[in-house]
Amino acid sequence: KMKAAWALPADQLYPALPSSGLVAMRSATQGASIGYRMVTDRDGSEQWALYSGPVSLPQGVALEAKAIRYGYAESAVVRLTDQEIQ
Repeated sequence: KMKAAWALPADQLYPALPSSGLVAMRSATQGASIGYRMVTDRDGSEQWALYSGPVSLPQGVALEAKAIRYGYAESAVVRLTDQEIQ
């Protein structure tokens, strides 16, 4: 079973990074990739992108992430808002 992705302020995962609105993502499933997208109430959702490193989360935007791996069902989607990384 695919374990969920998780997203948190990047400085919690990478202490050398400044706390500047960056978000890092991971999954506990070995070999899983992370798909993510930005979501706004006004414009809806962007296309899913493949995570490759910390991303900036602009004000008023939420981030949705899920773990993906060939041969597994996708994980549940987790959501992180800009308010949660302040």
